[in-house]
Amino acid sequence: MEFKFMFLRRTLRKKLIKIKLIVTDVDGVLTNGSIGYSDKINGLKLFNVKDGLAVKLLQSNDINLAFISGGESDATSARAKSLCIKECHTNIEDKGLKIIEIQKRLGFSPESTLYIGDDVNDLEVLPYVSLFVAPNDCNYKVKIKADLKLRSKGGEGVLREICDILINLKNRN
Repeated sequence: MEFKFMFLRRTLRKKLIKIKLIVTDVDGVLTNGSIGYSDKINGLKLFNVKDGLAVKLLQSNDINLAFISGGESDATSARAKSLCIKECHTNIEDKGLKIIEIQKRLGFSPESTLYIGDDVNDLEVLPYVSLFVAPNDCNYKVKIKADLKLRSKGGEGVLREICDILINLKNRN
């Protein structure tokens, strides 16, 4: 089934075509935001396999990825390592400063950067990115500020959805 671009505004399409770096929050975006605890495992997180394939598709289309999380998590680091994502930053208090650091190190501008976030602490990145994308179940304040609200909920293929949009759009041009 071919992706429908009718719902994308022209200005949004122009910005999407320029994206070379996707920075994403983890909890509530790549996971559903739940954290499980048991006697043997602390902080169990479930990641969606569709997002794993999205990472490979994005990388093969020269789009870089970075994970930025306010929480400390071995699961997040392990997931990034399994997907060959070198830019995985956990326990980050100021996501905006971290994005600037990543952009400088990798040679990207705000115009080529897209951020995916779901909660109010993600809004601090707005001045440093061209596009702010949110999952369907994001906080209402985020929904108001997002340039694009996805159909997917956190942990249900958010990265895959934006991947499909980007790759299909770039292949049309």
